Amino acid sequence: MRTLRPPTRDDSATFLPTLVANLLPLVGVLRLGWEPTTLVFVYAAEVLVSLLVASGKALFAQRRPTSDREAGVLSVSDALLTAKRGGVRPVAWLPSIPVRNVSFALIVFYVTPVYAFFVGFYLHETFDAGMELLRAEVLLSVAALFVGQLVAIGRDYLGRRRYEHTSPYAVVETPARRVFFLAFVLTVGPAVGSTGALALVVCAKLLLEWATFRATRDEGDSSRLADWFVVSPASADTDDDDGGGAERAVRVPAVPPRARLRPDRSLVVRKGALRALARIAGSAPLFGLLWVAVVSGLASATSSALVVPVGAAALVAAALLAFGVQLAAYFLRYGTLEYRRHDETIVAYDTFLEEPQWAAPVQEIRDVTVATDWFDERLLDAGWLRLTVGWDDGAPAREIGPVRDTIRVAEALEIPSASKPTA
Repeated sequence: MRTLRPPTRDDSATFLPTLVANLLPLVGVLRLGWEPTTLVFVYAAEVLVSLLVASGKALFAQRRPTSDREAGVLSVSDALLTAKRGGVRPVAWLPSIPVRNVSFALIVFYVTPVYAFFVGFYLHETFDAGMELLRAEVLLSVAALFVGQLVAIGRDYLGRRRYEHTSPYAVVETPARRVFFLAFVLTVGPAVGSTGALALVVCAKLLLEWATFRATRDEGDSSRLADWFVVSPASADTDDDDGGGAERAVRVPAVPPRARLRPDRSLVVRKGALRALARIAGSAPLFGLLWVAVVSGLASATSSALVVPVGAAALVAAALLAFGVQLAAYFLRYGTLEYRRHDETIVAYDTFLEEPQWAAPVQEIRDVTVATDWFDERLLDAGWLRLTVGWDDGAPAREIGPVRDTIRVAEALEIPSASKPTA
């Protein structure tokens, strides 16, 4: 049975900011007479802030995630940029950001407001909590927990380059699972009114922080009690056939390409815009209900006539931002590609990231089809070349497009055996 091993001097120094930050709520319970509602608010705010921190932290994780992930709280296996190779470096003093990590950062960023809404609704409906929670010492405790996380990231994750051995799944899964600890605090904390019981909740939180800290430093170094709440980056993704682990280079022949072809970028923009609108429309009912609930609550609490117009403006701004993000992701997925014929190999090369995305030896290409659906064919006059590379059952599928004349593209790249269009 695995146990949490005693801290070394190095561990203690690194964990010290987190320890001090987590002791402040304990001081509030024992010395300042905090009510259960205050403790719940502090931990709720800290967990929700940790989600936003993880959203930024996940951007720098260098270990490639698995392509198919059945277990886990969050999954982005169908996101546009998950399989994208290459990265950008915004400033010299930060590591490179793999573009595929944007999907992981966005999913955490999207779900955080939903968690925040339900926590706020619970506090308001259960305890009739209001502005009294925003006392200086309470906000100081939340800020201390937040600063403790930033210090740990700066010293350990970035300073010791642990991001090089970390998967973005491992980064986002741990805070997502900590939401379940928050649910435990919401349920148990207010139900027990004694100071000693609340102090035990604080100690349980501190133990979970230590388990998380140890698990992110060494594979298998966590307790069974905390195993479900903690995802070790050393074990989250492995070097197997489904794509996890270290990045494998795409082999491109050294000879210059004899044919080059790019997707129709106007098609990419229009198809990306329509896809973004469809996704926003699909999520509109849920976020519309959340918006009505939040605006109604704020209007009732503040009695201000500005709540509705300001809320409407915020909703429109959020929809436009979501549309822009979805369109940009779609364009980066398809609009920056160039398909090249190198000798006997077809290569998809990203001209923006300057990185080959995949390579397909011609002799391994099979099951070539020209795919269109009714929507693309009627509205955009667009199609895709889809092909399988390899002869195994798990051979990867590749696609070339969107383009207007798929047969001409197949002939230009000398792709054999292109079939008739399939609906």
